[in-house]
Amino acid sequence: MHGRNEEKWFSQAGRDETYDYYYNNDELSEIKERINILIQAFQSLTVIANNHYRGAELANAIELKAMLTGQKQPVPHPLLAAYPNLEKIALTVDKPKSTSRLLWE
Repeated sequence: MHGRNEEKWFSQAGRDETYDYYYNNDELSEIKERINILIQAFQSLTVIANNHYRGAELANAIELKAMLTGQKQPVPHPLLAAYPNLEKIALTVDKPKSTSRLLWE
């Protein structure tokens, strides 16, 4: 899963523009269907998400895993802040405690 940014893929765009892609729900559903077909023919199957600009690969991988398993998934809080649509598939997790420290007294 490198992304489908066709306009930038074959241009002189830099790496960030080329991989700047977030798969929508319909596209992930198509990928899920292909996985379901392939998994019948193989003992194991690895899917790699590499549309890495701004964490899109992790968000899409978590969404795909939720689709495949039918279960909510752990979502890191910073990723949830960047992709609030993940809330519908996120396990309820306590927010992390503040790590800020007093820098002077």
